[in-house]
Amino acid sequence: MRPLLRPLFRWDLARSAKSTCGPFVVYHDRGPTPYDTSIVESVTAAIAFLRRYAPRRCTRIERDMSVLWVRKATRPHYLLDQGVCVLPVSHVLAGNPSALAFTLIHEATHARVAKAGIEWRPSVESRIEHLCLKEEERFALHLERRGFDVDAIRAWIERARTTVVEHWDTNG
Repeated sequence: MRPLLRPLFRWDLARSAKSTCGPFVVYHDRGPTPYDTSIVESVTAAIAFLRRYAPRRCTRIERDMSVLWVRKATRPHYLLDQGVCVLPVSHVLAGNPSALAFTLIHEATHARVAKAGIEWRPSVESRIEHLCLKEEERFALHLERRGFDVDAIRAWIERARTTVVEHWDTNG
């Protein structure tokens, strides 16, 4: 059962436009109609990419994470206490369904860990991030077997992993 939304969070979400993309409810900042349509089309394309190349993974993502909030954020993140995946509008509108699919995989892994009852603590955050990156690597390997060139994706995952390790070596 999802916890009650905090009042300020509910108010901010209520000001957002609401759309449906398959099983996901997508909230996004209100904007001109083409902007709204582009957000919905981008999310729909990423979901279609996942359904086509990883249907079981897509089903699991749909089960674990049902609310997406596209807003002016600096980075994608999952709000554990609210059960909401926040996606930066710039990332969603970049027009790359596969990159957005990888982001959904990463954030859905956070949702899956939370649903498994693993409590988030600073002492386990780097391990959770490594698990999320491992899921992205598994998907990249799956795509590589299907003939995709995933060198750029692997380079990005390795940079992300290095950033996580450096962060926790200095702050953890």
